[in-house]
Amino acid sequence: MYSHNISHIDVGLKWQEEYHMQKILADAGITPGGQYKPKNIIDAVGKYLGAKANTDIIHPAITCRKEKGYQNQLIFELIICFDKELNLTHCDDVAAGLYAHCPQDDSYIVY
Repeated sequence: MYSHNISHIDVGLKWQEEYHMQKILADAGITPGGQYKPKNIIDAVGKYLGAKANTDIIHPAITCRKEKGYQNQLIFELIICFDKELNLTHCDDVAAGLYAHCPQDDSYIVY
């Protein structure tokens, strides 16, 4: 059982490096403190994930939340989805949807 746990830890560490969200977003010109449309963030991450999976785009999911002191909602989390074989897959079917608690209009959120 111990070696099985180590392999999961190793995979998690590999993914943390491979899918480093701050770097992915920065490479797309999305930087901390800026205000962005949620769709632009999903598209930027989706293009990166798609390139990793040799396809056009793979939709991540995003969760936003309102924090005291901020006019606009903040990014709370970005979610990458994998299938049972640990291949990247679209997050279209996650429980809260692609835009959990995030505006889907032309509103901006803070990163």
